[in-house]
Amino acid sequence: MKYQFVGLASATGKIDRNGDVIARGAFRDTISKFLGSGFITFGHEWDEPPIAYPVGAGEGSDGLKIVGQFHDSKAAAETRKVLADRLLNGLECGLSVGIRIEKSNTKEFLSGESLAKFGRKQGCLNLEWLPEIVAWQGSCRLITKISELFEVSLVAVPMNPGSRVIQLL
Repeated sequence: MKYQFVGLASATGKIDRNGDVIARGAFRDTISKFLGSGFITFGHEWDEPPIAYPVGAGEGSDGLKIVGQFHDSKAAAETRKVLADRLLNGLECGLSVGIRIEKSNTKEFLSGESLAKFGRKQGCLNLEWLPEIVAWQGSCRLITKISELFEVSLVAVPMNPGSRVIQLL
């Protein structure tokens, strides 16, 4: 039996714990390559065999949604069982992206308020999360384009609090 999960791998337009905001549409040029060669790990463990692979991905209004197909391995089965148990008990399971960005595709700001003002003009932010961006104290940046999307990881604590597994199929 093949098992899959659906998740929001990156909540675009939402400020993360590091002060980064990935703009809506930033993944557009990376999705097809990710579907052909990307992988899914647990905890960004690139030295371990992947536990799953992407079978679907696309950008929606709230971010990069993916569908992952679990491999038929012991590690994948164990991860799937833990994921199922957490979801069954109302607990979250985070997702995190392994990406490459180029400095030319980022814009630095001294405050969340200035990032929000710029992002509103550009139409690249999720307005639902605008108050969180405005409230950010300190430097932050807007990432307008992802150069490469290598992998998505299941993690206990994602850098972006909105990135998570939505459903186990």
